[in-house]
Amino acid sequence: MTISSEANRLFDYDPETGVVKHRITHGRAKAGEIAGTERTDGYRVVWFNGKLHLLHRIIYLLMNGEWPSQQIDHINRNCTDNRWCNLRAVTPRENIMNRGTYRMRPDNTSGYVGVSFVRQCRKWKATISYDGRRQYLGLFATPDEAVAARQNARVQVAGGTE
Repeated sequence: MTISSEANRLFDYDPETGVVKHRITHGRAKAGEIAGTERTDGYRVVWFNGKLHLLHRIIYLLMNGEWPSQQIDHINRNCTDNRWCNLRAVTPRENIMNRGTYRMRPDNTSGYVGVSFVRQCRKWKATISYDGRRQYLGLFATPDEAVAARQNARVQVAGGTE
């Protein structure tokens, strides 16, 4: 039995609503119940083939008959919305770019992502991370100048899409 046929035997997916239900009773899972449990980050996970999988990856398997070779992105950034029209296979870079506003670190004191104050020279430093590397953008007299430089760099990194 192929992995795809096993998934189709166990799960029933409605692409319009994004809901996955168990087809048969197995273990603690009862036929007709919504599959999986919600993690603290909002993503649903489900046991399948002896492993815990993200539900949106199971959905890709159900719809395409094979495991995704890329990451699965929720287009509208809502990890609970598993409608087929909201899911797409993307590269890690595309997935990161769809995060929208990057989260600030809790120790951020400037109030801006990628901008920090350098006490030694009393200037504002701008940096951006791209492909796992941090790129230095320069020192600026004001935080607004540093933010503008970082925003320009973000547009270039995104290929002009922002």
